[in-house]
Amino acid sequence: MSSPSSSKPVRSAPAKKNGGLLIPLGMKLRDEFLCPITRLLITDPVIASDGHTYDRPAIERWLKTHSTSPKTGSQLPTKSLVPNITLKRLLSDLLSSSSPALFCEDTGSGDLPLQRVKLVKENVLVCKCLGPVESQWNGKSFRANVQGVIGGRRRPKEETEGRDFIQFSDATVSRRHFEIKFRSGSFYVMDLGSAGGTFVRVVKDNEVRVKRGMMVMVGKHQLVFSRPGEESEIKTGVKEASEGDGTVHNPDFGGEESKAKSHSDDEEEDEEGNTQVPNDYNANLSLDDEDNYHFPSGLSCKCFAPEGTPIQGKIYPVTPSGATLGRKTCNSISFSQTVDSNVVGLDSSISGEHAHVSYKGGSYYIQDGKNGRSSTNGTWLRLSPMHKVSEEFEITNGAEILIGTVRFHCFMEEQVVEKDVETDEEGGEDN
Repeated sequence: MSSPSSSKPVRSAPAKKNGGLLIPLGMKLRDEFLCPITRLLITDPVIASDGHTYDRPAIERWLKTHSTSPKTGSQLPTKSLVPNITLKRLLSDLLSSSSPALFCEDTGSGDLPLQRVKLVKENVLVCKCLGPVESQWNGKSFRANVQGVIGGRRRPKEETEGRDFIQFSDATVSRRHFEIKFRSGSFYVMDLGSAGGTFVRVVKDNEVRVKRGMMVMVGKHQLVFSRPGEESEIKTGVKEASEGDGTVHNPDFGGEESKAKSHSDDEEEDEEGNTQVPNDYNANLSLDDEDNYHFPSGLSCKCFAPEGTPIQGKIYPVTPSGATLGRKTCNSISFSQTVDSNVVGLDSSISGEHAHVSYKGGSYYIQDGKNGRSSTNGTWLRLSPMHKVSEEFEITNGAEILIGTVRFHCFMEEQVVEKDVETDEEGGEDN
């Protein structure tokens, strides 16, 4: 004889709907898969010293202002976090197989109408700090989801519209320094008018087309490109900064100790802490203007930082035959000088042959390294002059960025989040 059927219906595997995993009606995610702080699905599980597992971004935010357990309220022995690798693998397996083991019966909804929910994959940008060692971010990471993030030394007074605020204590980071946005499937970074600048490292073997007003950094030295004769028209902000003693000296990545001056008091800000930018500040240098990529009379390259370098203000002409940048004296743009008949390098973090500029197809291009060999510490693009909001710059997988002098490696991950199912998505689904 067959056994009597159970009084509860047998649940089949949850259905996949429009790229998401549909949670069956009357079911919910198991508590052990939810972060105790956010009550959302854990994506990066870590174990705190209270023995409970949390989602890393949530517990890290909690620990910035608390020394107690968010689960029990007891004092935490330490603020250390240990990855819960077992739970992460289990969740990955269950999600990949659309397993019903993810869910349990929802007994708390009563007679209230049930909202259909699905689990969907969402892109997240992970930014892991590579230094300097004195930064409080060294070795740590922050994550930017599709809502984006804003970063700086001071939390903005205005609403951030669901975006996390990434706080720094580093002197070279401005109060309101940068923003990361997500749109059309990609992440973008922009400078919000900082003093220290936001930089993106030139990818190995990648040629970057030079435009008027483009600023690059090699080692601690920063250069700006223009047409010959218009060098004074291109604003970098350094002239204004030198009067207020606010120029940033970027760190020597090769290990040479350097100090950066704080710009906490030299930024022009409104009552809300937003940087004030003149409307016509390099306004003619829009990325959309193709004319800014043409240099019919050659290219001019001017060193504008760091303050005090012997070559500050020096102008280097670049012809269609190209130019090389490096510490060796044989370079067209050489970061060395002769002292008592001895050649002395100006910047130990600049390689002997660090970067080169080439001309082809009517445009100039800058590339890191030379003859297939990359520089040690990279060539960096500065997104905007001091106190000027920049254009958006796409962050590709594996990119490196500098926030002031704090260096991050950026890579993409996927996380699973809960989304309400729209009414028109529910059509045709069995309840």
